[in-house]
Amino acid sequence: MGEFEDTLPSFFSESRPTASVINYDADLYSSTICALKSSKSVIDENTILIFDEFLINESWENDEYRALSDFCAIVACTYEVIAVSFFSKQVAVKLIGI
Repeated sequence: MGEFEDTLPSFFSESRPTASVINYDADLYSSTICALKSSKSVIDENTILIFDEFLINESWENDEYRALSDFCAIVACTYEVIAVSFFSKQVAVKLIGI
């Protein structure tokens, strides 16, 4: 329990297998970018990343969407949207070139 930046780096500093699916329920830019950076070691081109409030909210362009875009710029990859739920605002993506 605690802030993402206080807990995730140490959690992912231990050796962990590659994830099949990661659900990011972070909502805000700062939390989402921290979660993405921290979990990079367990993400590959087959990992499905799910964002719970990726679109259709007042600040969507500045929160999870922006965090994913910035993360992709940092690690020099792109992403492919594989599923969208306009009802729940969720988006599932796979990273390309990670």
